Amino acid sequence: MSAQHLRQLGNAMFSKGYLSSALDKYAEAVEADPTDPRAYNNMALCHKKLAVSMEEVDPDTSAEHWNRASELAEEAARRANALLQTARAAAGGAAGDHTHLRGQLAKALYYRGMSKCRCGESAEGQRLLEAAASEARGLGDGASGLVRDCTEELWRQRRRHAEERGTAAAGAGPGGAGGGGASAFRNGSGGTSAPPDAAGFETTGADAAALAAALAASDIAADVLRHELGWNAERYANALGTVLEGARGRAHATSPAAAPEAAAAAAAGARPVEAPSWALCPITMDVFRDPVTAPSGNTFDRSAILAHLARSQTDPISREPLLASQLVPNLALRHAIDEWMRANPLANV
Repeated sequence: MSAQHLRQLGNAMFSKGYLSSALDKYAEAVEADPTDPRAYNNMALCHKKLAVSMEEVDPDTSAEHWNRASELAEEAARRANALLQTARAAAGGAAGDHTHLRGQLAKALYYRGMSKCRCGESAEGQRLLEAAASEARGLGDGASGLVRDCTEELWRQRRRHAEERGTAAAGAGPGGAGGGGASAFRNGSGGTSAPPDAAGFETTGADAAALAAALAASDIAADVLRHELGWNAERYANALGTVLEGARGRAHATSPAAAPEAAAAAAAGARPVEAPSWALCPITMDVFRDPVTAPSGNTFDRSAILAHLARSQTDPISREPLLASQLVPNLALRHAIDEWMRANPLANV
């Protein structure tokens, strides 16, 4: 029996919730064709679901499933990379499309990142999730769900880390070594404060260049900003200014003089902040996971606008005709949101 047929049988078992039977069929598929990453990823997904189902009932068994999912996903990534190298070599070094293999690689990185996070290796898990999201974004609309899953898991991990730091700092007291619980964007009422450098930037000229340089220093790629800033700096001046203020807040928070202040704020209990309006998709009113911009200049979350376009091929705000192929990733806004989420891991999203 071919590996493809065995995977199909496994998929049928999986769809009915028979995870153990699905694992058996996927294992047979691996024996039939050990070079194909798909069966490894399918098995990793089964173990991921089993791990989640056992987290409350039997944490030790859950951890075993997470570890097994990580091992299988690592093997899937290795197989996908090997096939990609072979395909590119056959094409004379040309990049090519290879969407299927890149999709398998993105899934493997996601499953492994999830597993690492659940097994206490949060830093490595977040690195893998970021790599998975980056790979998935290059695959276009078909991978929008995976981008969303990666982004949301990253936010969950950062929130958990911030909560743990806040608890540790609260236990240490104002003089403790912990801290960082206070957001650079929080004001006394728990809302968001307007960044002082947000207003007055023009789309071109010295102001735009100065903002680009400042944002480049706050972990945003300068080449992305140079490309994006000319046409959307005016619209997203507040967002970009917030990123600049966040960089200053991080610099202050890491200074020795700020340690008592940060610990005291954490001990007082930093409340979650609401996401600013510029970070919200106008369709879902949720924080953008994968923002894309239409020719009208309106920006939407990719998964939300694709769902809308399946019903009506129009811009939901301007009502102009709109096709999925006309959507362009809004890199500047995506980076601004990522910076804001890093500075506000306890945000309500």
